[in-house]
Amino acid sequence: SCLGSPFFVNIPVIGAYLAVSKELTIEDVETAIRRFINPRGHRIFSDTKAELTIKALRAGYESARY
Repeated sequence: SCLGSPFFVNIPVIGAYLAVSKELTIEDVETAIRRFINPRGHRIFSDTKAELTIKALRAGYESARY
């Protein structure tokens, strides 16, 4: 499960914030995660890590949506 990793601790909180704030769409943040490159020019999220991050984001989003 993606939520068991310390890396993903804040990601569900960001998803929950998106659900209540309406400042950005979850799709905007998903795109940013997939395209994120650090200042050194390296892609941080491999395909697997990006998908797990998005899964954690969506879990937080769905938990706060209702």
